[in-house]
Amino acid sequence: MSSALRSGQPPASAWRSVLGCPVGSDGVPTVDDLLAATREPGSGRSAARTGALLAGLPFVTAVGPGGVSPQRAGLERRAEAVVAAGRLAASLGAPLAPVLDRVAESIVADDEVDGERRAALSGPRSTATLLGWLPLLGIGLGFALGADPVGVVLRGGAGTTSAVIGGALLIGGRRWTARLVSRAMLAGSA
Repeated sequence: MSSALRSGQPPASAWRSVLGCPVGSDGVPTVDDLLAATREPGSGRSAARTGALLAGLPFVTAVGPGGVSPQRAGLERRAEAVVAAGRLAASLGAPLAPVLDRVAESIVADDEVDGERRAALSGPRSTATLLGWLPLLGIGLGFALGADPVGVVLRGGAGTTSAVIGGALLIGGRRWTARLVSRAMLAGSA
């Protein structure tokens, strides 16, 4: 898009030729039109060119077939930023290419931060997964050593009580860890 603008195309023409999306009276596409154009770039020669132009944009490559994506809200926010940049440039008479370049840099920076956040939270997630499997490993180890852990649990008394308490703590710990990781992800994306 920026290349088309720098080559002298007017913004409305560049939106139509590069993305193949309709533009409004202000010369800028709507958010829905922009998202639709990035999901279905067109057909024939235009599709190949549009697909190649859009391949590097994070908000485009994250959309799956049919446009369904877990990051739908993030994609819409990014598309809204692109549309807002287009409208701002149109209303101020500013060149659109540098504004879109800044928006793209911001999107890339957001993706890098999101990747760093996911990497930082991968340790707690894997630890929670490992801790969830430890009771089964303990039962297997008990059998390997010749004990009867299932029999101890099923006979009642202290074995049953400890199994019930351990199960409750395991479920509570999994939920607590999931809530902490979820809050950390949401806090970083707000």
